[in-house]
Amino acid sequence: MNKIEFSYDVTWGSFLRDLLNGINYPEYNWYFSEQDIFFSIIKKSRFLKVTSGKLFAKILNSGKKYLVVMANIQVFDTKSNIKRIRDYEDFINSDCKLVILVSNTTDYEIYFKDDKLKGIILSNLKKLNIPYHEVTKDMRKYFHLGN
Repeated sequence: MNKIEFSYDVTWGSFLRDLLNGINYPEYNWYFSEQDIFFSIIKKSRFLKVTSGKLFAKILNSGKKYLVVMANIQVFDTKSNIKRIRDYEDFINSDCKLVILVSNTTDYEIYFKDDKLKGIILSNLKKLNIPYHEVTKDMRKYFHLGN
């Protein structure tokens, strides 16, 4: 199992940008199968279901604050076949490189299949002084957050 978990008391800010700092966003497509994200504008905003890395970088680097209440973000190479990941077996059998699950604004689960992405994220957590633990036995049945 290639998974980490951590809790971090996130409020309005730019935590996703900080967590993903150093990733070359345009190398990937960012698939949001679920999301509840608020930006520092009046109404709730949505990323497109499939967001190009260029657009994702523009949003994260815009300087606007946001709050991720919940998100299921699945990351694929731009040339890969995008297929919704419903469980760990789907993840293993797909071209997906990374899954980020966020719930209750504070609880993060990150599944890795790419050592480069894993190294970047673990390095960022260390820089941010956020403790995490690696999970060897996962109890999650489905990669689903919403109702």
